[in-house]
Amino acid sequence: MKGPARIRKALTPYLEQRPGLALAKYWIVIKPLHHIYRGVTFERLFSSGEFIASWSISPMFDRTHALALTNGKIIYAGRSARFFLNDPTSLDAFFAEIDEHVVPLLEPVRSIDDFTAFVDGLSMRPPVAYFPRRYVKVLAALGRFDEAREIGTAIADGRNGWAPPDLKESWGPIVTELHPLLEANDREGVARLLRRWEGEVAAKYGLLDIWEPTPFPFEVATS
Repeated sequence: MKGPARIRKALTPYLEQRPGLALAKYWIVIKPLHHIYRGVTFERLFSSGEFIASWSISPMFDRTHALALTNGKIIYAGRSARFFLNDPTSLDAFFAEIDEHVVPLLEPVRSIDDFTAFVDGLSMRPPVAYFPRRYVKVLAALGRFDEAREIGTAIADGRNGWAPPDLKESWGPIVTELHPLLEANDREGVARLLRRWEGEVAAKYGLLDIWEPTPFPFEVATS
């Protein structure tokens, strides 16, 4: 039995009692899934059934960093980060961590503004604005086009070391796809692009049945 099937078999009784959660491959997702992913990732799953998991939160439209442990932590029960799929006591401890700590922490983070405030409040991480290749997408999603355009211009010009050759996968789409739309002040184009990136992330991680496409804040403000 492959990893996702083993996880689903072990977690089904738990998830059946929690309609606010959904499982997709290696991810337990807090619903609804709109612009911000909130959930638990099975970081390691060994043949013995031992696993290590983390909670994380990230924008769905950040195609490069979505669902990464960039904004999150490994889950511990006491001093141990090791859990076992075939040990009911261990699973109960894992479920208790989700119910008592992860969901109460992440469930209130529903909007993009909520996300930036949450990450800026994490003592273990610098503010969102510290990472320009990520922040430009957040600014664009919020409709703060002037600020996003300024960062996009700096990335495109190669200033400040924000576009190193070895990280072109991270900044390339900003320069070739997002920045031209910002320069043209093409609000509809930005919305289409960010929504397309969300769809690509959802498809990559098996989240299409959970993800609910919704308008971006600047679309609602101008509708």
